[in-house]
Amino acid sequence: MKPISLTIAGLHSFREKQTIDFTVLCDGGVFGIFGPTGSGKSTILDAITLALFGSVERAANRTQAIINHAEQELFVSFTFELENAAGAKRYTVERSLKKVDEWRTRSAVCRLIEHQPEPVVLADKLSDVDKAIGQLLGLTMEDFTRAVVLPQGKFAEFLSLKGAERRQMLQRLFHLERYGDQLNKKLKDRLIAAEQEEEKIEAEKAGLGDASKAALEQAETEERELAALLAKRKKELEEVEANVERTKQLWVWQQEKETIERELAELRRHEPDIRALEVKKERAEQAERIWPYWEQYEQARRSQIAALKRYEELARKLETAKASHEEAVRRYEQARLEKARREPELLAQTERLRQAEQLERQMETIKRELAALDEEHNRLAVREKAAQRQFEEASAWYERGMKRQQELKEELQRYTEALARKGEVERAHGEKRQIEQAASAVARVDAQLRQKEEVWRQAEEERIKRERQAAVAGARLHQLFRLVEKTYHSVCERQQDIEKRLYALQQDIEAERERIEEARTAELAAVLAERLRPGEPCPVCGSREHPHPSTKPYSTGQGRLPDLEQERRQCEQDLQTLFSLKAQLEQLAGLAAGHGVPPVFTEGRPTEEVSDVFVEVRALQQDIIEQKESVYRALAQWNEAEAARREAENACRWAAADMEALQAERRRLEEERQRLEQHWRQTYPSFSLETIDIVYEQLREQEKKWRDVQKRLEDSVPFLEEKQRAKEKAAEEQRRIETERVRLDSLISTKQQLWEEYERQRREKAGPNPAAQQLREAESEWRRLQNDEQQAYDEWQRVQKVYQTLESETKVAKQAVEEGARREEEALARWRLVLADTTFADAEEAERAKATKEQCSEWDEAIRRYWRQVEQAEHRRAQLSAALGEEAVSAEQWEMLQRVYAELKAEMETMTQQLGAVQGKVAELRKKHARFVELEAKQTQLSRQIERYKQLQTLLRGNSFVEFMAEEQLEQVTAIAAERLQRLTRHRYSLELDSQGGFLIRDDANGGVRRPVATLSGGETFLTSLSLALALSAQIQLRGEYPLRFFFLDEGFGTLDAELLDMVISALEKLHTQQLAVGVISHVQEIRTRLPRRLIVEPAEPSGRGTRVRLETM
Repeated sequence: MKPISLTIAGLHSFREKQTIDFTVLCDGGVFGIFGPTGSGKSTILDAITLALFGSVERAANRTQAIINHAEQELFVSFTFELENAAGAKRYTVERSLKKVDEWRTRSAVCRLIEHQPEPVVLADKLSDVDKAIGQLLGLTMEDFTRAVVLPQGKFAEFLSLKGAERRQMLQRLFHLERYGDQLNKKLKDRLIAAEQEEEKIEAEKAGLGDASKAALEQAETEERELAALLAKRKKELEEVEANVERTKQLWVWQQEKETIERELAELRRHEPDIRALEVKKERAEQAERIWPYWEQYEQARRSQIAALKRYEELARKLETAKASHEEAVRRYEQARLEKARREPELLAQTERLRQAEQLERQMETIKRELAALDEEHNRLAVREKAAQRQFEEASAWYERGMKRQQELKEELQRYTEALARKGEVERAHGEKRQIEQAASAVARVDAQLRQKEEVWRQAEEERIKRERQAAVAGARLHQLFRLVEKTYHSVCERQQDIEKRLYALQQDIEAERERIEEARTAELAAVLAERLRPGEPCPVCGSREHPHPSTKPYSTGQGRLPDLEQERRQCEQDLQTLFSLKAQLEQLAGLAAGHGVPPVFTEGRPTEEVSDVFVEVRALQQDIIEQKESVYRALAQWNEAEAARREAENACRWAAADMEALQAERRRLEEERQRLEQHWRQTYPSFSLETIDIVYEQLREQEKKWRDVQKRLEDSVPFLEEKQRAKEKAAEEQRRIETERVRLDSLISTKQQLWEEYERQRREKAGPNPAAQQLREAESEWRRLQNDEQQAYDEWQRVQKVYQTLESETKVAKQAVEEGARREEEALARWRLVLADTTFADAEEAERAKATKEQCSEWDEAIRRYWRQVEQAEHRRAQLSAALGEEAVSAEQWEMLQRVYAELKAEMETMTQQLGAVQGKVAELRKKHARFVELEAKQTQLSRQIERYKQLQTLLRGNSFVEFMAEEQLEQVTAIAAERLQRLTRHRYSLELDSQGGFLIRDDANGGVRRPVATLSGGETFLTSLSLALALSAQIQLRGEYPLRFFFLDEGFGTLDAELLDMVISALEKLHTQQLAVGVISHVQEIRTRLPRRLIVEPAEPSGRGTRVRLETM
């Protein structure tokens, strides 16, 4: 995790929005955050935890009174980057809180955004954002403040945690939960799934019925026998089918020849009408050929009449246009002369007036400038008075500030003398807190012990309850298995009855098939005998003599065979059903053996025979379905009761073990508390445990007042400097105003003289009246003269163009009249010439003979169709006569042959369906047999897997595996921290673990004596806590999904001497090589000079702006 930017507004002393760019700060490895006490440095850490977790640790109820008193809303936005081997992802979490009253707040905006080419809002509700942040970071707020952001008062907390609390924290930091409850839950889920899968396999095997190899072979034998019989019938059908096809073709040809002869007779009746239609078509074609010549003559005559009419009209228009043209020439000459007479005078007048107008515009500009200068002169007088007032006020403030600064120096000296015992009081108070923590730990263990006792009592009650439930479920299961045994005997009895009936049916079916086969052979021989002719060979034996032809027997049909076949199939189906039911009951018997109920199944016992076996089979099938459901339901209840009983027993054992461990932990903690209290009384005899808190609070109050006075004293220096600068600035402003006033007076005088000169020149050119109006009148008169001349000219040009156009069109029209007369005479001569070559007397007769193109096409198509039909019918009749020859087929022969063929074909279809049904049965048996073998193999594999899961459950029972991993992780963190502590203390101190998982300090400079961490001084505690924080951060970086790229330190450096401080800063600077940035919040000046990148926090002003931040780099 790497911080990118942080935005704060309205949080504590931050009022205006302030943004911190961590990308620049973190590049240097170690950076500092510096500012006066109370400026808001720790608020930066509060803003990070508020953005990520929605709360501030040092605030009451985590969010109480955190909004600035002058603001109504708080806003924080934290952008961070998570990087692993798969790449980097950037997120922004934003939160806004609004003030409800003086103490309470409510959430207004809360959302988590993932940065992509198009930003994506991952969550926009408070609970959803908290959940998403927890999934991304894998840390709680307490873990975050102990290992990543270490605010004031939390720096040494990880060091002082007890063994159990520290292990729990490590479990969260390194995500060890997945090795505890999560792993057990996953193992339990897989075991349940495997057992359910095994039960499903058992049920599916029972549902397959009898899928044995013997049943499959019997079905395949039946299939082969039926296929051989079908092949025999198929050969007989092919022989009859060939005879039917030949007879059918002769019958079709014979019927077609008779139809064609009837069609030819009908066509001969319509031949006279076709001949008359051919003559009519010929006259229409002749009229169509000569008619265009008559149309050309009519067109020429109409064109001649139109041309003569247009010529006369154009001649009249030409006379009128000539008179208009002469009038337009006269008006244009008159307008041109008027313009030439007045133009010189108007041009001279216009030029004078334009010069006068330019002078008026310049005078108006000077007038505006004089007004602006007067206004500026007035403003300058106001500024002069304000500058005098500012100078007097700054002088007065400066005198009062000097006096107040002297008073603050005297007050600061008094508070410094009162803080002489600060170090001893702080150590005594800090060690008392360790005693209180030890007492709190004892109280927590007592509470846990009471809770565990209650859990043990509840678990014992639950165990007794589960044992009773398991006994009830076992009795119910035993009763159901006795009912299953009774049903099994009934199934065996019905199986024997059906096998006897099936044997009798098979005998009847064989006898019926032999009788039907003999009848079919006799019928086929009779059909062939009817086709025999004297002297022709027999199609069966080849003989040309037929002394005893077969006669057609009476048809016997299928007789009883379909009913017998149907009854046999029903018996086979019921027998298969009984096999399946028997297998299901045997499976239930196996389940009985697996749950302590001895199976007592035997083959069926002789009983009285049932009148309707089929009805009994259906009833048994329904009974078994109901019994099967009841058994599986009872088995599930028994298994559930047994599992709950075992789980309750384990819970009792685990609760008892936890109680023993808690009792031992309580004894150890009580001894530790008594030892710490005795050590405190010996070390600080002048203080009392009951009053040290009051003494410490009094000291804190005096220190707070000292810091307040110190801050006010520091703030007074820039205040006095500011007032001194204000005095100098006011004096300088007075000098600048005087110079500006003299310049304005001179400029106003010059502008006034220039305006008077422009006024004199304007009167000489335009007189007393305004020049603009006179100029507009002169220009208007000039434009009128130009428009009159242009309009007259345009009219003359238009009339002249019209006159010339009409003159040209009149000449063209005269030529068109002459040309039209010539064309009319030529068209009439051509018409008379072509009319003489036809049978028509005139144009009217030719027009009557005409027909439309569609009519001619219809006549032609009717003639062609008639002669084509005649030709096709005669040709087809000749073909059929040649094909038939002397052969003929009667209707009675054709009908009898069709009936025999249909009977054979129906029998073939019946046998084909029977074969298909048998083949389907065989295919289904093959699939069931294959599935049965597959289920056997799968069940064997599942049994081995279930055994392995149970062994793993035994090994991972309880939380021992997780605690083991937490202990291992703590040993690694301790080893790394011990190495860092040795370097920081020049091998004087090292860190070790005791048998309970607590920390011990090994003092190598004192013979390797081991003592508790509570005996360390303030500086030693800081170094030890820093070593642990660095080691923990390194482990989080190595172990987590996303490496840790930073952490913050917010206290402790003031307790180090100069040499140790230099060593600590050097150690922190080396962390940059490990891709880890460290932020240091401190007041120590030596640290500020050492760090190249610094974030300066400027305190808020009283009743003014809020805290501000700025970046400093070396």
